[in-house]
Formats: sequence, structure tokens, C-alpha cells
Amino acid sequence: PSPSPPSPPPGPTFQNRSDYCLAKHMVMKRAAALLNSMHGSTIANKNDDDILRDIADALQFDVCNKSWSYAYEKIVQQISQPAESDSIMIYVSQTQGDDKANTGTSPSDPLKSIERALSLARPVSSKNKSAVIQLDVGAHRVSQPIRFTEADSGIRIQGRGAGLTTVTGTAGFSPSWKPYPNAKHSGVFVTALPTNISANFSSLFAYGRRCPRSRFPDANAETQGFFTPSCTGYISPNLAHAEDKFQQECGAKQSCPLNISIPGFVYGEFSGASDDSGIYVPTFEPYWCGKLTGIHQLVIDSQSLNGSVGAVVPPPSAVLHMTRGSSDIWANFQWNITSASLMKYSNGTSLVLELGRGGYQFPRGTGEPGWFFIDNAGIDALTMGYEWYLDASTRMLYMKANGTTVQDLPNWLEAAQTDTIFDFSGSKTEPLRNSGISNLTIAYADVSYLNTYASPSGGGYSFFRGGAVSASNVEDFSVTSCVFDSNGGNALYIGDYARSVVISKNEFKWTGDTAIVLSGMVDLCDGRKGQQPRGTLIENNIIHEIGIWGKQGTGVLQSLSFNTHITGNIIYNGPRSGICIIDGLGGNHTIEENVMFGLVRESTDHGPFNSWNREPLVTAGDAGDGSLHVGPRVSNITKNLVLCQYGCTWPIDHDDGSAYFHDFENVCFYGGAKNFLGHSKRSFSNLYVFADNKPTEGYFGQAFHVDACGYTKGALNQKSGWEEQYFNNTCILNSSISMYEVPNCDPDHYAATTYNKTANNMFLTPTGTVAQHCGSQSLNLSAIQALGAEIGSKVGTLPTLSEIETMADAILGL
Repeated sequence: PSPSPPSPPPGPTFQNRSDYCLAKHMVMKRAAALLNSMHGSTIANKNDDDILRDIADALQFDVCNKSWSYAYEKIVQQISQPAESDSIMIYVSQTQGDDKANTGTSPSDPLKSIERALSLARPVSSKNKSAVIQLDVGAHRVSQPIRFTEADSGIRIQGRGAGLTTVTGTAGFSPSWKPYPNAKHSGVFVTALPTNISANFSSLFAYGRRCPRSRFPDANAETQGFFTPSCTGYISPNLAHAEDKFQQECGAKQSCPLNISIPGFVYGEFSGASDDSGIYVPTFEPYWCGKLTGIHQLVIDSQSLNGSVGAVVPPPSAVLHMTRGSSDIWANFQWNITSASLMKYSNGTSLVLELGRGGYQFPRGTGEPGWFFIDNAGIDALTMGYEWYLDASTRMLYMKANGTTVQDLPNWLEAAQTDTIFDFSGSKTEPLRNSGISNLTIAYADVSYLNTYASPSGGGYSFFRGGAVSASNVEDFSVTSCVFDSNGGNALYIGDYARSVVISKNEFKWTGDTAIVLSGMVDLCDGRKGQQPRGTLIENNIIHEIGIWGKQGTGVLQSLSFNTHITGNIIYNGPRSGICIIDGLGGNHTIEENVMFGLVRESTDHGPFNSWNREPLVTAGDAGDGSLHVGPRVSNITKNLVLCQYGCTWPIDHDDGSAYFHDFENVCFYGGAKNFLGHSKRSFSNLYVFADNKPTEGYFGQAFHVDACGYTKGALNQKSGWEEQYFNNTCILNSSISMYEVPNCDPDHYAATTYNKTANNMFLTPTGTVAQHCGSQSLNLSAIQALGAEIGSKVGTLPTLSEIETMADAILGL
């Protein structure tokens, strides 16, 4: 039996709360408006009805009163066909193609493989002409990456339509199931892998979905976890302890090689790391550097588990998944389990796990256990329908039937063979130009969480530099009208030098880690060589069901990239943020008209938008005269609709040193503005709805939350907090609590310890009064105005829900 974790703190459920139904109604309304704004074009060839139905299901919209309906103009849509092209066409068909007999020059004379088509397209590219590889309807399987180089400029791949043309990183086969009588649980069957299938896979698919791998405790990672009230499928950290701990200095601190001064810059302390045979190796030593911690052994107390842990002794191929922390959770780790054994101690028998490669997926490492489970846990852990275990040494595959007979098993399986399907890589001296993919489904690439990770931006985030589709050193690269389905790592990776990249009208779903990663390179703090994505457009994508394995997984992750335009995207159902910018290189981003909800479901202490800036990074000055630009340029966050739910603390979370953001004309439910050890940010003309009354959902629903219109660390030792402004906002509070939370507010030095400018705000509360706690005092609005702040600000009583909707409509243009 699976151990039951401790029950969460008691608390109400607010899913049918009237204000929460308004928030959900606004999401439906805004999503419908975004779809209408595309004037009949489609996202990944999906009908608008299906998109809105998925969103309504994710919102649990049916629990709201039926009067909360939504309306939108009906658009009749057809599956789009690829446009006619002046390019040379090369045709590929899995069912009709022949690489030897056919030429590929017409739909009636197609090739069979993408690899053969690419070899024929290269001579065309070498003559500075363009070529399109047209994939026919059906599944095109690849067992190793299709690689494009700078010699392939001008070559694109397109399908007949997402959902019609699929490229998978799998090999398919028909299993020959036989009963396995030695299994602990009934209904387990076994089949041998065909000789053409590599046994080195961690993902298996049937009926278009990911099959759950043998796991202890039982859970389906796609549909169960911390976003369910009992955090299904995890063992409590209270039932284990770590042994064989270590700390490793990441090396001497590196100073910025440029002779520049960074006045007041105080934040940033962690280096990134990858792992090589259990030894931490920093991939990059930034301006600040701290210690890395780790463990080589985990001891699980079977007495605490009432003896149930002894029921499963995982094989050497098992993987340990564990969160960083037990309550304040930012990320998770994975390790290969090199051995597992039952050991007798004075207090009873415990399960001892020896850990090998792993523990680097979050750059701080860990010295203590968090919530954990064991993956690929062996035959005895097979209890769920379609749950499977592979013994790679014998090439035997075991599966629990979704019933008791062989008829209750899949008759066709897809085994992942590669974690990368397409790799587009130019060189540093000659980028790959005018390339990309369109009208495809990209599916079933394998997991990547035990690949080498990097943390290139001053700590706090590590990731694999790759994805199911990877593009580096490219120009005029596009990914349009595609579906990325059930890929085990990142779905799309854009790295190093990248210019004029367009990511438009795609759907990303059931992604193991992050949907879209942008990641560049710098020399310590110097980004002037330009080896970064710049000018990327990410528009009109739907991103949902992300972070299946990586709990830092996000919709859009940006590292060492700038001048990015993220607009009109709908992002929901993920473990952490929807958009995350993890450094201040360059800046000049525009983040507008996005909808984000159902995020921070399996973590705490951040928001659907998250930023930080832990290093002083420089780029070339705008004048082109060789001057330096230190830190980011101003970025604008505007016209977004953001819901703060689950473990969320702030809707727009400007953390650790974030600077030069203008947040304006956003509608944010259930949280206020934030500054922590940063400076030079403005929050203005926003609507903060019930900033102090977040709904309680999921296991971390009652996690730390700031119940105020704004939070700022203030001018801490004159090293952060300057030029923080909050004006022209409307903030609705459920009770007359503090307008702002300012930890080091001093009423005798008010202007120096709180916002630099607060003015013309409207505070709406049940009693028509409001106050700010400052030190030991509680200052009402008149007292604050007497100190020279909140000039022109007013306080009023709560509006009706209809009036709130009207306010939100005016800001969002609905």
C-alpha cells in the first residue's frame, strides 16, 4: 500500500466563490477575444470551440453558476493547407514513399524518409535557393535527431497540418503479451522488445498518451501531484533522512573583467552546476559564487511507513525524484539510484538508497530530503492500468493490464528513442538562415532530466540546453502552427546567437519540463559578442500541462536573451511560473495581452510571471560608439490578465534584484505588486482584484501569501528599493488591512524606507477605510498623505462584481 502523506492544514475550498467565478469568467472572455483577434487563422489548426472547451475544463468552470456564461463571435474554420511556395518541393510519405526508387519531386513520387529528403535538398540550398520538405499525412518516426547545419539554409519542413502530420521520436511495435505469474499483483504481463528497439528509453506511449512508468508511491504524474489536496504520489520528507552529505565550493569568485562600477548592486550568489559521476562541476562561474550542497544517500524509515516501504526495493535502474524543500518548494531533483537495500538499524529496518548521477537540476543542490517518489521502481510496484517497467538488461517489458486479461492491454506501443527530434544548428561564424517547421505535430521525445544541465544566469535556475526541437545560431527561423505533444524534456529550445525568430500559433501540451526556452551566452558579465537570442517574437501560442517532471518547468523561460516580444499567449496548468526571466541582460522586453492562470500548482513563493536579476550584466551601448550599457533597459508588462492561485504569492513577482520594469494596465486577481531587493520599477494603472483574498486550492493553497496591494523591501541600506513607484492603480481589498507590506518601514523615515512615489491610487474596501502598518504604527491614508506620500489617492467602498468586470473590460479593451 502507498503511504499516506500528512493531511494539509484545514481550510475552505473557494472554487464556487462568486468573485472566483468572475475571475474565471474574465479568463474565458479574454481568451475568446484573443482567438477572435486572429481573424479566422487558427492556433495549431485547432477549432476555437475546442480551445475554449479545454480552458473551461482547466478552470473547472462548470462549478460556477450558469449565469457566468461567455460569448464570442463564431468563426468557421477549416484545417489550413500549406501555402503555395516558389521553393523547390520535396515530398515524403511514410505509406507510399520509397527512398531508392522515387525522386521525391511530386506527391505521386514521394520519398520515405526525412533524412533522404534532406540530402536531396542540400544541393538546392547550396545554390542559394529555398526548398520545402513536404511531409504527408501520418506518423513519421525518427530514432535519432534530424540535424540541420549552416549548409541547410533555406530548407524548411512542413506538414499537412498539426494533428494530421506527426513526427515522433519513437519506434513503434506490436507487443506479444504473455502472463507473468511471478508478479506480486495480478494482471501483469510481459513481452520481449523487438531487436530494432533500443532498450535505453524512459517514456512509453499507447493510445496517444504517456503510460505511467512503474512508480512508488502510485500516481499518474500527468494528473496527480501537489495540485491535488493530498499531494498524491509523494512520500513525506518526515519519513526519510539524508546521509553522506557534502558541500563543495564552486571555485574562486570571479569579478567582472570590465573596469566598471555597479553602484548598489548586492544580489546574486549562486553558480550553476552540472554533474559528472556524482561530482558537481560548475558550468559557469558568475560574478557571485556560493556553495553547492548534495547528498549521496537517502534512508527511508520503514517503521514510519508502517512497514510498507519494504514492499518495494527498487532496481538499480530506478530514479529518485525529490523536491527542494518540504514546504518552501522552488524546484525538484532527480538521481539515478545505483543500489537499494534493506538495512537493520536500532529502531528497525530501513530502505537505503545509494544515489549516483543527479542532484544538479536546481543549482543550490540540497542537503535535506524533500517530498519524493521512486520512478522505474520495479515489477512489484505495478498496480495501475498500463503502468510499465522495463528490465533493460533482459530487454523484457512488463505492464499491468487495465483489467485482468490480455485484451485489457495495448496492442501497439511507441517507445521513445531520442530526446531531440529536430536539431537546427548553424555555426558561430555562419548561422543557419531561413529555416524552420510548420503544420506538424512534434511528439514523444524522451526525458532529459538526467542530461547535463547549465545555470548560466547567476543561480536559481538550471536547465537542459536542448529540446524536442532545438535551434542555435540561426536567423529568420520560425516555428508556426505546430503541436508539441508529450515531449519529455523542453519542447522548444532557442539558443546562442538567434535573430528574427518567430514562434507563433502553436500548442504546447503535456511537456516534461519547459515549453519554450531562450538561452544565450556571455563572457562572465559581458554580453557584447551577441551570442544571445535577440528580437524573438512569441505570439498566439497555447501552453498548458507543463512541468510533468521538472517542477521549475514554465511556459516561457528566458535566460541571457533580450528584446523579446511575448504577446497574446494563453498559459495555464503548470508547476511554477508561466513566464520567467532569470536575469537582466539587455532588457527591452514587451510582455502584453497574455492570459495566465492555474500556475504555481506544485511550488511556492512566486507568481505566474517571475523575474530576477542576480548579476550585473552588460551589453553594447545603443549609440554604437563602443560604449557599455550596464543592466537591463526598460521592459513593459501590459494588458495581461493574471490569476494568482495555488502556491502563488504575487501575480507579477519581481524578485531578487529585478530592475527597470514598467507594469501597467494589467488585471491581476488575488495579489499585489512586488519588489524584492530591486529598484527602478513602476506599477501604474493596474487593477488588483481582492489582493488579500486568494482562493485555497491544492496542497500548497495556504502557502505564504502577501495580503496587500503591494510589497517592497524598501531602500534597504541604500542598496535596493530606489525609484520604486506605485501610482494610478485601483486595488480592491476584502478587508481593511495594510495597503502595502514594507518589512523595514520606518515612520520617522517614511520616504526613505518605502515606495519612492505613491500617488493617485484608489483603494476599495468593505469599510471604506485603509491603513498601512509601518513599524509599530498603523497609519491611515490621511497620516500617510501628511508624510508627503499618496498625494491624490482615495479610498472607497467595495464595488459590485459587475462593476469590477466593467473596470477589467476597460483596461483589457473587451
